[in-house]
Amino acid sequence: MKGGGIDAAYKGPTGNIILHLVASGGDVSVMKTLLENKEISVHVDQRNRYGQSPIYVAASKGHLEVIKMLCEYGATPNLETADDTIPLHKAAEGGYLEVVKYLVEESHSDDIHKKNKKGQTPLDLARANEHLEVVKYLEEKAPVPKA
Repeated sequence: MKGGGIDAAYKGPTGNIILHLVASGGDVSVMKTLLENKEISVHVDQRNRYGQSPIYVAASKGHLEVIKMLCEYGATPNLETADDTIPLHKAAEGGYLEVVKYLVEESHSDDIHKKNKKGQTPLDLARANEHLEVVKYLEEKAPVPKA
């Protein structure tokens, strides 16, 4: 931001840019300011050194409104990390039902069955963490495929 001393492209030690930090905090008004400001250039799908996008970070914290805003600005809702985890995995693992619902609808793909490098699907992670509402939703939305 001009005159504000903010370098939107600055990467911290883990490769996080300001969008990652704001996504983690869930501040919708700051996110909106960053995305709408024509004087700064931010990449909504920028990944940190672990392959995490701002949507991934927001999903891991359950920040639905931040995720929606990032998608409105062209962010990809199902980018994989270095361990093949997608935001849906993190939302299911955290028990964030509304985030899970949004990501399932927004991605329009077979992400419900996506396995990470440990062979876990979002449903597996929801079960392991006893997030029963998320388990029920995922089971209803996409029954387990037959082998």
